[in-house]
Amino acid sequence: MSRVRIPSAALLALFTSVLVGAQPQSRPDDQARRLLEDGRTDLANGRAKQGLDALQTIVTGFPTSVWADDALLDIGRYAEEVEMNPSKAREVYDQIAKRYPQSDSAPGAYLQIGRIAFNTAATQAALDDALANFQRVIRLYPGSAFVPHALVASAAVFRRAGRYDSAVDSARRAVLDYPTSALAPEAQFELAQSLAMSGDVQAALEEFQRVRSFYPASEAAVRALNANTALYRLYAHERPTFLKDPAFSLAAGDVLKDVRSIAVTPAGVTWIASNKTKSAISFDPSFKLGASLTADDPQTLAVTPQGDVIFASRLAVKTGTKGAVSFSMPSDKPGVMDAVDRIGAATVLVSGDILISDLKRKRVLRFRDNVFVSVFGDRAEREVIKLVTTPRGEALMLRKDDKSIEVIDEAGRLVLKIGPQGPGFEWKKPVDVTIDAFSNIYVADEDQGIFLLSPKGALMSTFGASDVRKSRAVAIDLSGAALVYDDRAETIVRFK
Repeated sequence: MSRVRIPSAALLALFTSVLVGAQPQSRPDDQARRLLEDGRTDLANGRAKQGLDALQTIVTGFPTSVWADDALLDIGRYAEEVEMNPSKAREVYDQIAKRYPQSDSAPGAYLQIGRIAFNTAATQAALDDALANFQRVIRLYPGSAFVPHALVASAAVFRRAGRYDSAVDSARRAVLDYPTSALAPEAQFELAQSLAMSGDVQAALEEFQRVRSFYPASEAAVRALNANTALYRLYAHERPTFLKDPAFSLAAGDVLKDVRSIAVTPAGVTWIASNKTKSAISFDPSFKLGASLTADDPQTLAVTPQGDVIFASRLAVKTGTKGAVSFSMPSDKPGVMDAVDRIGAATVLVSGDILISDLKRKRVLRFRDNVFVSVFGDRAEREVIKLVTTPRGEALMLRKDDKSIEVIDEAGRLVLKIGPQGPGFEWKKPVDVTIDAFSNIYVADEDQGIFLLSPKGALMSTFGASDVRKSRAVAIDLSGAALVYDDRAETIVRFK
């Protein structure tokens, strides 16, 4: 799932820049400025209470000062980035927009309001809210340094909504009109990504290459190389070509016995869930052993829209560094709750809600703040063994009962149903499913290897049948290569 990428260093520079060009100060303004400096120093040195108290003193004691909007902006940023409280942060940003609409901080506030809305946008109305705030920055503050950020963020909204032409137009404007912006590498990357999703692969390849050529030292250049590698593998030939990588070898001992699931995070961390070790073990991008999560009877791994791993076991779910959470739902008896004690899979939606596959009830259940909300989708029985959140925020489900894949939107409406048969393919024993950065779908079949399908469910290619004796799990790494667990050989085979 794509989030609005706004490098914190770039934002910090922009937020701080409102101090530049300050007007001559009155005595109250001078007091407010000193309080702002003290508050920022305290926050930077870990004295949060003193720092926030100083900033709040400016807001309440010097509300007409030229520094009041800056103080609010810093309070909002602290709530968002340190306290991790987006609702509180949005309230603070709203104050800036309403009380100081002509200030230098106002476009930054609108940008952050839009970003907060977008990061949890589960409906078209929420996407429209995010877009409206980004567009306010562009229309009302055309000279602001926040405009290129708003253009790139608008492109991300359009892309998630499937409005790829609008996404391309917005990203291209950011690239052409703001070539020296700190966000220029990200704008170039967004343009390439939007072109790829629109189906213009050749233009996307060229734009990804421009990211690497123009901004070789940027983080975006690393992602652009991975994207170009993946696109070339998918589209350079008549059919996507995945060949076994003879150089790949992972020595992980018992971790590679009875593997249940594999996942790769946006940071390039590979997670392997093993029933032998009763855990999920992580490996960094160089495959050095990292952190682990323990659980009895591991089931599946998936990646949240925030880039964390979500680990489902039979009785509980762990997300990121959070502890294990168990779930229950109302029983037929008033006031009595029944435990969900046969979890088959889990994922996190863009809204933050958790979907749990309940194999006992043969339903997918939706929880918010660990409290039961509803059965997800229609109330038909579903024996779901894998759940994945797509880049557009939909839930992709692999069903064991009818061997199909269903794509269901956040509102629970069926968007697409695939398999087990289709033009040119028929899988027999589907055991896992995953998705790449371009929304292509990979289905692991125990005996037939991997089926690669387009976002609309058309067969693009098959691979791995001759190299993997019994496929059990599949994941796609950052370069678009496939990691496939062979249950008989007890090894992971990489196809690149």
